[in-house]
Amino acid sequence: MRTFLAINLEGSVKEELIGIQEQLKSKMQGIRWVNIQNLHITLKFLGEINADTVALMEYPLRELAGQTTSFRVSLTNLGAFPSFKEPRVVWMGIGEGATELSNLAQGIETALKNVPASFHNREIPQKTNEKFLPHLTIGRRSRKEAFKVDPSIFNKRWECENRINVESFYLIESILRPNGPLYIPRQEFLLKKW
Repeated sequence: MRTFLAINLEGSVKEELIGIQEQLKSKMQGIRWVNIQNLHITLKFLGEINADTVALMEYPLRELAGQTTSFRVSLTNLGAFPSFKEPRVVWMGIGEGATELSNLAQGIETALKNVPASFHNREIPQKTNEKFLPHLTIGRRSRKEAFKVDPSIFNKRWECENRINVESFYLIESILRPNGPLYIPRQEFLLKKW
């Protein structure tokens, strides 16, 4: 199964993000906007793994979660990879909670380092030299539509009023379909309460 580790969002935050997407649609053409049910913060993409690997990952991830105190995350500012003029990914940045997200992502890297996993004869993808940049993807460039953007939208202040209460993270299965991916939470890892 194709998997990743992520933080799911509360409904109030998702509703705000849909509102931001609606405002952006008139300023950005050629972007496929992430469906409300698929909005999440990715901590680590795992790729194709089997049930044996899931079982081997469970203990170190539960141990990490039990040692990590719950925290809050705010979403602020619009960003893009690789650039504002030619974005492939449009995202909301993290204000409050950015350090905690980075620490959790690093903890996941450490926890999974020694898991003897087989990913179709590959190891668990290890950390690259790229620094983890906590963000929430809200849109991706469409291959089918002409692209047009007003780069000044990245200078405007974008912010969600509601905060995300991070009390757990999930192992999520991603099933690719022609009309967009289906994400199915397979395991929840509860963090230590405040």
